[in-house]
Amino acid sequence: MNCRAAFIGRALGSIFLVFRGLTLTSFEPVSGLPGTSIRIFGQFEANEDLEVRLNDLPLTITAHDEHTVTMAVSANAETGVITVNDRSMPNPFAVLREIVGRFEAPMRLPFTGFIAGTAEDVRDVEEDGTFTALVEKGMSSSVIVFRSESEPAFLARNSGVT
Repeated sequence: MNCRAAFIGRALGSIFLVFRGLTLTSFEPVSGLPGTSIRIFGQFEANEDLEVRLNDLPLTITAHDEHTVTMAVSANAETGVITVNDRSMPNPFAVLREIVGRFEAPMRLPFTGFIAGTAEDVRDVEEDGTFTALVEKGMSSSVIVFRSESEPAFLARNSGVT
């Protein structure tokens, strides 16, 4: 086990061992656009020098205490594993991008009641037909526009990678 310091003591006849050092437990959110703040939870030494990376790209730490490290997703980040010093989180952080589009409602229908959706995001279509949707950066994705009824009909599809 990798640790910086250990304390062995005796309490009421039992021996206990407390390890101090870097422990990672979770992070939030699990996805976000560049600029999103990520908070990593765990156990950190308050004065410990930490190096945080997302998919091997260094991130700038904006706050750090004994239980939380906060940093922002950089503009050139890609989806990948978060590491703190030599320890990795088990699940990747998904870097997202925003798709902006516009569609014409069929059969002169009003634009009200339409929704644009992806695997990651669902949002209302604006009254002028414009929409935004979030998709994973670097991945091919489809935006499906449908009418929010009990059984929506497929209306439009916009695919691509940027």
